[in-house]
Amino acid sequence: MVRGNFHKLRANVTTKRRRQWSAREKLMVITYYERGHSKRSTADKFNIEPKQLREWISNKERLLKAVPYIQKLTTGARPKYPQLAL
Repeated sequence: MVRGNFHKLRANVTTKRRRQWSAREKLMVITYYERGHSKRSTADKFNIEPKQLREWISNKERLLKAVPYIQKLTTGARPKYPQLAL
């Protein structure tokens, strides 16, 4: 038999907010990890997912070349008709 939440009058509200990290902040987190902390403890300290940290570590060279205030390494999809954009 399936039982529902009949005593609950409202839905759960998640408290975690999405946050954008700049290249400088990402490099700071990577540096903290490279000083001898584990990926899990680093992710817990900065309140991020371990997968996010793994992606930042793999993109470290691109982050070093980027300007410090940039938040996205990709520029997005290219226009389908670039001549119209001019």
